[in-house]
Amino acid sequence: MTTTVNTVLTDIAATIDQDTSAVSGTDLLVRVNLINQAQREWAEAYQWKDLRFRYAPSTILSAFSAALPTNFKKLMSPVYDVVLSSANNYIEINPSDRFLKDSTQRYVYVQGTSADGYSLCINPALLSGVSLNLEYQAYPSSLATTIDTISCPNPQFITYRVLGQILAARSDERFPQFKQYADEQLSNMVEEEITPSGGQDNQTPSYLKRAKYKIGED
Repeated sequence: MTTTVNTVLTDIAATIDQDTSAVSGTDLLVRVNLINQAQREWAEAYQWKDLRFRYAPSTILSAFSAALPTNFKKLMSPVYDVVLSSANNYIEINPSDRFLKDSTQRYVYVQGTSADGYSLCINPALLSGVSLNLEYQAYPSSLATTIDTISCPNPQFITYRVLGQILAARSDERFPQFKQYADEQLSNMVEEEITPSGGQDNQTPSYLKRAKYKIGED
């Protein structure tokens, strides 16, 4: 279920104003800004699946580089050449390590800044018609209007965090309570994120299991 900024604003107003009517003017600007701050806090707290995307560069800027999306934060997988076998995937390295690599070795590294944008540097040079695929961690989209969608899957965290900030600014003694509520919601999200689903193999992998060895056999 998607949640918009307006939904969170309504929940905030129900507690702060005892009225679910839409706020306007300075109050609206301040509350949307606080919602953005809370979402950025959530995004930095963990490597969330909700902020992980697949990307297939469609335009190669040169034989050695490809532009990365504007919301790019970090690579979350090797760079796959979908035509070649998995043995020929490009593994990410530290940029300074490129001087230690052979010119024929396959690797990638990221260069650029969050302000100017990032690009993916690739070695060796790409051939024409190459098809790449990768996964990356993204920054959440900035929220500017009341119809923008919240990236955080638990809007209660956003609501509680903003309520705590507003009450703290008003020296309202209830603000620690809402801060605690928000912290609990964030912890619950992390626990949910790391808990395997019912469809996954939940057994702890071991060396013996990977080697297909059974205790008692020679």
